[in-house]
Amino acid sequence: MKRRIEENKEKYLSIIRDALNNQFGKEFGISSSKIEPVRTQNEVGSIEGPVVALQLQTTTGVDNQHLFLFDPKLVLQIVAWLIEEEVDETITDEHLDGLKELVNQIMGQLQSTLSGDSVSLAFEIKDPVFKEAPDSDLFRDISGQVMKTTYTISAEGLEYSVYHYLWMETEDFQSDSADQDNEIYPADFQTFNTASVSSDKPRNIEMLMDVQLEIYVELGRKSMFIKDILKLSKGAVVELEKAAGEPLGVFVNGRKFAEGEVVVVDDQFGVRITQLIGPQERIKSLV
Repeated sequence: MKRRIEENKEKYLSIIRDALNNQFGKEFGISSSKIEPVRTQNEVGSIEGPVVALQLQTTTGVDNQHLFLFDPKLVLQIVAWLIEEEVDETITDEHLDGLKELVNQIMGQLQSTLSGDSVSLAFEIKDPVFKEAPDSDLFRDISGQVMKTTYTISAEGLEYSVYHYLWMETEDFQSDSADQDNEIYPADFQTFNTASVSSDKPRNIEMLMDVQLEIYVELGRKSMFIKDILKLSKGAVVELEKAAGEPLGVFVNGRKFAEGEVVVVDDQFGVRITQLIGPQERIKSLV
């Protein structure tokens, strides 16, 4: 099994590397350690510091489970690149949403590329979680033989580690020999590079930079009966369902992008942004 996975690993890593390069317009490097069987009870104490954990299920006839442990600094940097802002110091729900969206896009790229090989794959991404320190809860869903790979991701002089645990939900996979080649094993590593039938196609942010989108600000709304609308005349006041001082919604491409307040700039109305929505929603508003 290990030999067959190693033979195909570079092909799949190349797809992921290209997806990252296109997504951020930066040159990424990805290297990996050898794949090795591990005992999960020994992993809790071997991983230092806080982590962001993301679990992924892939399907190619059988269900395969993946657990990725990210360096929080990598997650903070990725989201900063996505929304083109300064790097935050602490992980929030917005960062977890941004990571999930990026993984979804990368899996979409894998799906598109591998479809040419007539590979029918699907995946489901669970919500990432932040852990101050790895604990046994991270591995509680793991059963059978577990394979581990450590990836090193680098870009712009920065370098981060990502731990990948892979196991298959079938009794046939539970074997004491890491080098034993059973008939079911060739599908094992392919599931690391699967994509979801429900996932979005990857979006290259750089290619969208010169696209013009309509931005509008919603002052408020009001529902009225037809009979009341017919009674309106010049000078009538329509009271909107928005309190004075309440932030206005700023919409891009029909999706809420931010909140703000009205200002006047050189005899024209404008809006000062007071709050931005999360990275995942902001990225979705571009497409």
